[in-house]
Amino acid sequence: MVLLSDGEPTDDFEGPLAALDSLGWAQKAQRFAIAIGRDADPEVLTKFTGDRNKVLDANNPERLATLIQWCSTQVLQSSLTAGGGARGQLPSCHHHLHPAADPRMVRGMCRGRSFLS
Repeated sequence: MVLLSDGEPTDDFEGPLAALDSLGWAQKAQRFAIAIGRDADPEVLTKFTGDRNKVLDANNPERLATLIQWCSTQVLQSSLTAGGGARGQLPSCHHHLHPAADPRMVRGMCRGRSFLS
C-alpha cells in the first residue's frame, strides 16, 4: 500500500486506520508513504507505515515518479518472495531505482532533499 499526502489529515484518520490495521491482509502488506512537499506531516505518515524509514520525501515531480515506481517494485518483489519485506535500497542520489531506470529520473532525485541523508 502506498499513501500519498501533501499536508495533514482533514478528518479523523485514526479510527479508519485502526480498522485497516485489524485486517489480516493489511497487517502483512508492505506500506509506504510519500510526503509531497514540505507541508506533509511525517509523524502522521509514520502512523500509517509503522516505520519512519518507509516515509519518503518527494519535493519535485521527478522524485515523486521515481518513488512511486520504487514502491511498486518493492511491493511486487515482496509479493514474489516468501516472508515479504522491503528488499531494495531506498532511492537516493547514490542508489538507482532499477537497472533500467531513466537517468533523467535518477538525476531528478538529487535535486530534492535526499531521504537517506
